[in-house]
Amino acid sequence: MSTWAPLRSTSLRLGPVGTAAAATALTALFFIFIFVRRTIWSRTPSRPIAVSPARERVLVLGASSGLGRALALRYAARGARLCVVARRGERLRELVGECEGVVGGGGVGVGGAGEGGEKCIWEAADFSSPEDMVRVRERLLAEWGGVDTVLVCAGVAAVRPLMELTRLGANSSVPSSSSSSSPPSSSSPPSSSSPSSSSSSPPLTPNTNTSVAPGKQEQDATTEGLHTALTIATRATQANFLGPLVAATAFVPLLTRTSAAPALLLVSSVAAVVPAPTRALYAATKAAALLLYQSLAIEHPGVAVATVLPATIEGDFRAGAVDVVDEKKGGEQGGKGEGEKERGKYNMKGLKLGYVAQRCVDAVDRGVRGCVVVPWFPYAVAHHLYYVWPSFIEGRARRKYGFEA
Repeated sequence: MSTWAPLRSTSLRLGPVGTAAAATALTALFFIFIFVRRTIWSRTPSRPIAVSPARERVLVLGASSGLGRALALRYAARGARLCVVARRGERLRELVGECEGVVGGGGVGVGGAGEGGEKCIWEAADFSSPEDMVRVRERLLAEWGGVDTVLVCAGVAAVRPLMELTRLGANSSVPSSSSSSSPPSSSSPPSSSSPSSSSSSPPLTPNTNTSVAPGKQEQDATTEGLHTALTIATRATQANFLGPLVAATAFVPLLTRTSAAPALLLVSSVAAVVPAPTRALYAATKAAALLLYQSLAIEHPGVAVATVLPATIEGDFRAGAVDVVDEKKGGEQGGKGEGEKERGKYNMKGLKLGYVAQRCVDAVDRGVRGCVVVPWFPYAVAHHLYYVWPSFIEGRARRKYGFEA
């Protein structure tokens, strides 16, 4: 008798409706189990026993604004020794002043491993630059003799549909329907068999649709458009994948050598695990970094590697998206340009910075290994549900972002 025979016979007795109900019940029990387990597990902070908050040596990459800045202030309030890193030195100087005010001034660090050194230090650096990260590492060794916690918060947004990237000109945003400029000669589909075939092709007019419904025609991307998309994708990859890669490879050995309880935390996004339109480039680069750190965690069991995946956070993070065109800067991408409502404006409806920052601190204190989705419901559920019912998640996303037929 086959091993699966009892299950098949049970399925036949229940019928399609009964089988679906049983599957739903089992799924519900699974999520209840996960919720209870997480609730009990979250009550047992363990890391402060090995590394007390007042002796902790913390490095925050991407600290000049947003979540990185909020994390720096929280660790400063706990009395940790703090090194803040970002590209904008003037903002870091202001942040250090705030951090010193929170802890009652800078001065000499508390005792412990790597005694002495300033309480709060800063370095203007690009976390995707090996030279810059080596310089930061040498500063940490000189000041404190090592590091206990590395928080990787830097990154960039991307907010356009993927095909729209190919329609971004060098000095303009997506062409408007009122544009009188003629398309470049390279806009015709190239042909390898006939060099002159482009002259016989009908001229193409700019596609002004942000989204193209199923069944409607999209125009082929030009060579120039493909280069534009590649340039934008390279910028996103540099910040969202290569930056975390350089940071991890630069500091993991130092963590393992100099900390009693080394911790590495990557701030990712729910976009890394739940696909959404207008987030293709952002989601892909965030997902790449997420898997990088998950694999790194397996390779380095001595380091508590955690990833925090928040939903949209309040702030103007999207204003500096790599695919937003700033017309005031001659069409430079990555500025505050005109576009959909979310671009260039402070988002008041997202998760509060303080709440997400505290979840990050809690994850480090508990020695979390793995993903922390914020909020857990509905996004963690959506992540798992996508693999068993993708059409449901995709349908909801299309309705939310206006990509329905």
